[in-house]
Amino acid sequence: MTLLCLIAAAIAGDNAHSVDVYAGTEFPLMVGVGATYEHPTRLRLDVNGGFMPDAYVDALNWILTTFDVYDETTADLIDDVLTNALLGRAELGFRPWEERGWTAALGYQHLRVFGSTAGLTSFVDGVDEDALETAQEFTGNLTIDIAVHQIHGELGYERALMADRFGDHLRIRGTVGFAYTLRANTTADTTQEPSNPIHETAADIVIYEAEVYLDDVFEEWVHIPTLGVSAGYRF
Repeated sequence: MTLLCLIAAAIAGDNAHSVDVYAGTEFPLMVGVGATYEHPTRLRLDVNGGFMPDAYVDALNWILTTFDVYDETTADLIDDVLTNALLGRAELGFRPWEERGWTAALGYQHLRVFGSTAGLTSFVDGVDEDALETAQEFTGNLTIDIAVHQIHGELGYERALMADRFGDHLRIRGTVGFAYTLRANTTADTTQEPSNPIHETAADIVIYEAEVYLDDVFEEWVHIPTLGVSAGYRF
């Protein structure tokens, strides 16, 4: 409610406040939209959200495999589970100099995956592949939901675009940042119901191991540098 009141004051014409709405991309995390409120003290609140395109997942895997953060098997699994990933973020920031566009921000980012599908052989790391193929005959694939909790920080610069025509209204900004995973919560299930108690016990083990493995992947390895650019309008 407080944020809505502040935004309303800015739109109503209080020149000491400003609200920017924008669209842009932050590579290799997301394409999305957002809004930034700036107080007269130059304290800022930024909220944004979007989705992770498949090309960004490929780029993320290329970066992390190139620097030997994880191997191709893990990259294939990440490619499977990050299909249709969504992101949301809220940050507090500050613009240190009144006449300059440099900014800094730090906040919370939430990455969410709903209902991705992965075969058991995607979890082959440390497990016999033939055993997984046999298990998949009675479990089917796994459906996977993941909630990833991250800290996100960034440094940025913004300025007016075509100020001679539009004044301070059209804005462009660039950022460099970093997303650090604090915690991941994975929920998995089989696409086929086990037909007997033995298969049910095996399926429970498979589900547990998959959830633990994916949590470990995100918590240990998914710490991502970012590069962003966006354009918007200032009220």
